Amino acid sequence: MISSDDPKLLTSQALRPRVVGADKNCVLLVEDDPSLRRLLEIILERGKYRYLSAGDGMEAIDVLRENRIALVITDAFMPNLNGYELCRWMKENEAVAHIPIVLLSALDPEPVEMDHADEFLTKPVAPDDFLACVARWISDHRSQISDP
Repeated sequence: MISSDDPKLLTSQALRPRVVGADKNCVLLVEDDPSLRRLLEIILERGKYRYLSAGDGMEAIDVLRENRIALVITDAFMPNLNGYELCRWMKENEAVAHIPIVLLSALDPEPVEMDHADEFLTKPVAPDDFLACVARWISDHRSQISDP
Protein backbone atom coordinates (compact mmCIF):
# COMPACT_ATOMS: atom_id res chain seq x y z
CA MET A 1 0.00 0.00 0.00
CA ILE A 2 1.20 3.53 -0.71
CA SER A 3 1.32 6.24 1.88
CA SER A 4 1.10 9.97 1.32
CA ASP A 5 4.04 10.44 3.66
CA ASP A 6 6.35 8.23 1.60
CA PRO A 7 9.30 10.57 0.85
CA LYS A 8 9.79 9.06 -2.61
CA LEU A 9 6.29 10.05 -3.59
CA LEU A 10 6.17 13.77 -3.45
CA THR A 11 5.37 16.76 -1.45
CA SER A 12 2.68 19.24 -2.39
CA GLN A 13 5.43 21.45 -3.80
CA ALA A 14 6.71 18.65 -6.03
CA LEU A 15 3.21 18.03 -7.36
CA ARG A 16 2.67 21.52 -8.71
CA PRO A 17 2.23 21.23 -12.49
CA ARG A 18 5.37 21.87 -14.48
CA VAL A 19 3.38 22.51 -17.64
CA VAL A 20 2.40 26.14 -17.21
CA GLY A 21 -0.80 27.10 -18.97
CA ALA A 22 -1.77 23.52 -19.68
CA ASP A 23 -5.38 22.83 -20.60
CA LYS A 24 -7.44 22.97 -17.40
CA ASN A 25 -10.00 20.65 -18.98
CA CYS A 26 -7.63 17.70 -19.44
CA VAL A 27 -8.87 14.26 -18.36
CA LEU A 28 -6.46 11.67 -16.96
CA LEU A 29 -7.61 8.17 -17.93
CA VAL A 30 -6.06 5.39 -15.85
CA GLU A 31 -6.77 1.88 -17.17
CA ASP A 32 -4.51 -1.18 -17.31
CA ASP A 33 -6.41 -2.94 -20.12
CA PRO A 34 -4.98 -1.48 -23.36
CA SER A 35 -8.07 -2.32 -25.42
CA LEU A 36 -10.51 -0.73 -22.99
CA ARG A 37 -8.18 2.25 -22.50
CA ARG A 38 -8.11 2.80 -26.27
CA LEU A 39 -11.90 2.53 -26.49
CA LEU A 40 -12.34 5.14 -23.74
CA GLU A 41 -9.75 7.37 -25.44
CA ILE A 42 -11.77 7.20 -28.67
CA ILE A 43 -14.92 8.13 -26.76
CA LEU A 44 -13.10 11.11 -25.20
CA GLU A 45 -11.79 12.14 -28.65
CA ARG A 46 -15.31 12.04 -30.07
CA GLY A 47 -16.43 14.19 -27.15
CA LYS A 48 -13.65 16.68 -28.05
CA TYR A 49 -11.86 16.22 -24.70
CA ARG A 50 -8.13 16.50 -24.25
CA TYR A 51 -6.84 13.49 -22.32
CA LEU A 52 -3.69 11.83 -21.05
CA SER A 53 -3.50 8.12 -20.27
CA ALA A 54 -1.75 5.91 -17.76
CA GLY A 55 -1.62 2.13 -17.39
CA ASP A 56 -1.68 2.07 -13.59
CA GLY A 57 -1.73 4.29 -10.52
CA MET A 58 2.04 4.78 -10.44
CA GLU A 59 2.03 6.09 -14.01
CA ALA A 60 -0.93 8.29 -13.07
CA ILE A 61 1.08 9.90 -10.27
CA ASP A 62 3.80 10.75 -12.80
CA VAL A 63 1.21 12.34 -15.10
CA LEU A 64 -0.27 14.29 -12.19
CA ARG A 65 3.22 15.61 -11.37
CA GLU A 66 3.70 16.97 -14.87
CA ASN A 67 0.29 18.23 -15.97
CA ARG A 68 -2.76 20.16 -14.98
CA ILE A 69 -5.62 17.72 -14.76
CA ALA A 70 -9.31 18.56 -14.36
CA LEU A 71 -10.65 15.01 -13.88
CA VAL A 72 -9.21 11.57 -13.13
CA ILE A 73 -11.05 8.49 -14.38
CA THR A 74 -9.49 5.34 -12.99
CA ASP A 75 -10.06 1.63 -13.06
CA ALA A 76 -10.50 0.18 -9.57
CA PHE A 77 -8.33 -2.91 -10.02
CA MET A 78 -4.87 -2.53 -11.60
CA PRO A 79 -1.34 -3.74 -10.90
CA ASN A 80 1.27 -1.69 -8.99
CA LEU A 81 -1.12 0.88 -7.52
CA ASN A 82 -4.84 0.22 -7.91
CA GLY A 83 -7.59 2.78 -8.34
CA TYR A 84 -8.64 2.71 -4.70
CA GLU A 85 -5.08 3.43 -3.60
CA LEU A 86 -4.73 6.18 -6.20
CA CYS A 87 -7.96 7.80 -4.94
CA ARG A 88 -6.77 7.67 -1.35
CA TRP A 89 -3.33 9.02 -2.28
CA MET A 90 -4.85 11.92 -4.25
CA LYS A 91 -7.22 12.93 -1.46
CA GLU A 92 -4.31 12.94 1.01
CA ASN A 93 -2.16 15.22 -1.18
CA GLU A 94 -3.11 18.89 -1.05
CA ALA A 95 -1.86 19.70 -4.55
CA VAL A 96 -4.26 17.24 -6.22
CA ALA A 97 -6.96 16.67 -3.59
CA HIS A 98 -9.34 19.06 -5.40
CA ILE A 99 -9.37 16.97 -8.60
CA PRO A 100 -12.57 14.92 -8.94
CA ILE A 101 -12.15 11.17 -9.34
CA VAL A 102 -14.44 8.78 -11.18
CA LEU A 103 -13.86 5.13 -10.34
CA LEU A 104 -14.59 2.46 -12.98
CA SER A 105 -15.16 -1.20 -12.18
CA ALA A 106 -17.10 -4.23 -13.32
CA LEU A 107 -17.55 -5.10 -9.63
CA ASP A 108 -19.56 -3.26 -7.02
CA PRO A 109 -17.48 -0.66 -5.20
CA GLU A 110 -16.11 -1.34 -1.76
CA PRO A 111 -18.13 1.04 0.45
CA VAL A 112 -15.16 2.15 2.57
CA GLU A 113 -13.09 2.93 -0.51
CA MET A 114 -15.84 4.96 -2.17
CA ASP A 115 -15.20 7.69 0.41
CA HIS A 116 -12.26 8.78 -1.74
CA ALA A 117 -13.94 8.71 -5.15
CA ASP A 118 -16.47 11.29 -6.32
CA GLU A 119 -18.44 9.01 -8.61
CA PHE A 120 -18.62 5.36 -9.60
CA LEU A 121 -19.32 3.98 -13.08
CA THR A 122 -19.96 0.31 -13.75
CA LYS A 123 -18.17 -1.36 -16.66
CA PRO A 124 -19.13 -1.73 -19.36
CA VAL A 125 -20.18 1.89 -19.47
CA ALA A 126 -22.25 3.22 -22.36
CA PRO A 127 -20.41 5.91 -24.35
CA ASP A 128 -23.19 8.46 -23.78
CA ASP A 129 -23.16 7.83 -20.01
CA PHE A 130 -19.36 8.08 -19.96
CA LEU A 131 -19.36 11.41 -21.81
CA ALA A 132 -22.19 12.78 -19.67
CA CYS A 133 -20.17 11.98 -16.55
CA VAL A 134 -17.07 13.67 -17.99
CA ALA A 135 -19.06 16.72 -19.05
CA ARG A 136 -20.64 17.05 -15.61
CA TRP A 137 -17.31 16.92 -13.76
CA ILE A 138 -15.45 19.14 -16.24
CA SER A 139 -18.25 21.70 -15.98
CA ASP A 140 -18.13 21.57 -12.17
CA HIS A 141 -14.35 21.90 -12.24
CA ARG A 142 -14.52 24.89 -14.59
CA SER A 143 -16.93 26.70 -12.29
CA GLN A 144 -14.62 26.15 -9.29
CA ILE A 145 -11.38 27.47 -10.80
CA SER A 146 -10.36 30.87 -12.00
CA ASP A 147 -7.77 31.73 -14.59
CA PRO A 148 -4.35 32.77 -13.26
